[in-house]
Amino acid sequence: MTIRAIVEEELAAHRGGDRSAIVGPSLRLRPEAVQPLSMVLHELATNAAKYGALSVPGGRLEVSWRRDPPAGPLRLRWQEHDGPPAPRRGFGSTLIERRCAASSVAKRRPTSPLPGCAAG
Repeated sequence: MTIRAIVEEELAAHRGGDRSAIVGPSLRLRPEAVQPLSMVLHELATNAAKYGALSVPGGRLEVSWRRDPPAGPLRLRWQEHDGPPAPRRGFGSTLIERRCAASSVAKRRPTSPLPGCAAG
C-alpha cells in the first residue's frame, strides 16, 4: 500500500474541497508499517476535524512526506494552518506516542510545541 493511499483514506471523511493538500512521491510501505501509520493518521485527522484547522471554515491542512536522504528514513509532515491554537495535550498525543513507541518502523518527533499543529 502506498503512503498516498493511506493518507487519502484517513482524510476522506474530513477533506473539504481545497482545504487539504497531499504532497509526496509515490512510496510503498512495508506491510508492518501500514497499521501504525494508519492509526496515527486517523488520530491526527480526527483531532484536526474536532479541534484543529479542519474545525473552522478558513483552516487548511498539508500532509507531505519525503525520504531524507533519498534512500534514508521516511519523513512525514502534518501541518495545520489558520486553525485554532492546539488544545492541551490529551489522549490523542498519548495514543500517537505509544503507537510509535510500540512500532519498530515509526518514531514521533513533534516540531512545534503548543500552540500549534505541526508534527514531523
